[in-house]
Amino acid sequence: MSSLDRFIEIVRRRKYLIIASVLIFALIPLVLSFFYKPVYKASSHMRILLHETQTQFPVDMPDRIGAFEYADKNKVDNTFFAMLKNPKSLKQVIAALGIKDKQGRPVNPGKFLVSNDFSLFFKQEGIGVDVVESGEVIELIAYSHSPKRAEEIANATVDSFTELYADIFRNEAKIAQKAMSERLAKMEEELGRVERKRYELLKANSLVDITTELDQVLKQHYSYVDLLNQNGRSIEEGKKSLREIEATIKKIPELQTSDKVIERNPLIDDYKKQIVTLEATIAKMKGERTEQHPEIVTTRKQIEELRQAIHEEIDRLLSNETFSRNSYYTDLEKRLWDTKINLEVYNTTGEVLRKLIRSTQDRMFGMKEVELQIKGIDREQSALSTEYSSIIKGLVLIEVLLKMKPSNLVVLNYADASLIQAPHFPNRKKFLALSVFLGLTMGFALVLLEEYSDKSLRDLAEAGRLLPSRPLLGLPEVRKKGFFSGKGESFDALMEREEVRRAAWNIISGAAALTGGKLPRSLLFTGAEPKVGTTTAAYVVARELALQGKRVFFFNISSREIRREEGKKDALPAVKGFPLKRYVFESGVPGLSVLDFRRETGIGSAALVEDLAEQLRQMDYDCIIMDSDALSTSNDSLFAARFAEAVLVVARFRGTPMDSIEAVLGHLGGPGSKVAVLVNRI
Repeated sequence: MSSLDRFIEIVRRRKYLIIASVLIFALIPLVLSFFYKPVYKASSHMRILLHETQTQFPVDMPDRIGAFEYADKNKVDNTFFAMLKNPKSLKQVIAALGIKDKQGRPVNPGKFLVSNDFSLFFKQEGIGVDVVESGEVIELIAYSHSPKRAEEIANATVDSFTELYADIFRNEAKIAQKAMSERLAKMEEELGRVERKRYELLKANSLVDITTELDQVLKQHYSYVDLLNQNGRSIEEGKKSLREIEATIKKIPELQTSDKVIERNPLIDDYKKQIVTLEATIAKMKGERTEQHPEIVTTRKQIEELRQAIHEEIDRLLSNETFSRNSYYTDLEKRLWDTKINLEVYNTTGEVLRKLIRSTQDRMFGMKEVELQIKGIDREQSALSTEYSSIIKGLVLIEVLLKMKPSNLVVLNYADASLIQAPHFPNRKKFLALSVFLGLTMGFALVLLEEYSDKSLRDLAEAGRLLPSRPLLGLPEVRKKGFFSGKGESFDALMEREEVRRAAWNIISGAAALTGGKLPRSLLFTGAEPKVGTTTAAYVVARELALQGKRVFFFNISSREIRREEGKKDALPAVKGFPLKRYVFESGVPGLSVLDFRRETGIGSAALVEDLAEQLRQMDYDCIIMDSDALSTSNDSLFAARFAEAVLVVARFRGTPMDSIEAVLGHLGGPGSKVAVLVNRI
């Protein structure tokens, strides 16, 4: 049998228990709801900004002042729920509205909370809190016996909570203000110390602005380096020009003579020295001044005038020569001397520039050390200044916060009694649906509990595992007709059904197998416990054997009420020579003789007939079917089992515990005895 089939079978057998559970759990609460005073519900809504929370400030304040975010929505819900249920705010509502308990005392805030609708069975006024779908809107629900009263409770609770929340917010701001003021005093002291340290360092190094002055020195240094590089290139170009001019002069002897005359001229030498001095002066000034500076321009003019004077002196000297000259020779002489003068100027300028570069390098190194110290001080001062400004700003904001209300809690709407049209509790439709569900749940739970605790024989396979040494005879299930229509079925009609007759032959075949393949002449039916259908099973077998042409004696020694007539005494404890045949009568089935021992003879026990076994052996019957009480109620079964060729212990399917079966089998004999278990499903 599959699990589903087994479950359906369990439900079929326990359907009355399930129906009773549904009726009890569904009808009783529904009936009680008609006598319950209705409770009305009023709701106010508040919005809690979870992701963009900001305090209310005047229009001219910055947008992000007081902004903060919640990281965990569940924590927000729990926090605000706890605050809404705070006894302080609830006490204000209870006191303001005069809500009292049955003793006339103010209601306990904890008992004023309504956790679910079923708690309204025990209280008719209270508040509850719930989160609307978005998660940012909280619904504050008030319950009372009238819509107007529910509205008053809801609105009073909202007002009380908003005021409490503002107080909590201000208290936090006051604590922060105190801590920030203490930190501000310490920051002022630290800033003063850093500023004094910086001033003393600049003063010791004769500096005003280390960064600006260092930039100027760097700029001057690199300008000197550029001038030195440019001067070097000019020297190379001058040397090249000088070599070319000297090569030309060597080819013209006349020029060599005039050259010596010019070199020995003291006036030209004096002009050369003045030009070199002026060029050195210009080189020094270029580190700080541009080429367009008036002093440099004036000096350039002086140099040009000295060059012109040298040219004029050369013209004068060459004009006294005895040989004739053309303009080419004159220009060549001028170029020669200009080049020589330029080389001397360039060399002098290079020396000056190198000295200036070394001077700027020394100054830079000294200023770099000071700069590093100043930068360290500036970083410390910047960090302190940033924190100082933040604290000042925070203190200003806190002053504003103490005068404002937080905007992350906004009342969206207050409760309105005019919108309440019907009672909220009890809702009979919900009651009925929930009650039916609970009834079904409890019904199935009871069925499963009963099945779990049921230790009876459930199926042949289970019995075979528990009783491996005992033969088992199983009967097919026979259901009575008219089970649902309420019409019963007579005993005779039941005996005529095909499945009942097949069940009888199943028993006969099992009994024959028990005795080695031959039908036992005496077969005892006894029960593992009372009311397991022993008599029915025995009579079915006896009747079927008679119908098949056997001469059958149905010997019923089970308990029956003994008929007592006035003046008639019970038989003696031991009856000798008691004739059984005298009490046997023929039934309506041909070949079937019946004796209801106790009812017909008035003897309380078959064991009182001493020669009972001998009389049964001498009777002219093909088969004797004996029916006795359960072993737990009568020892007649033990007595009859002594002379019966086979014993069938009848157990009710899904009714007889395995412990009872094992106990009876233990009394009737060991595993080798001819005893089998008959599972009755009729």
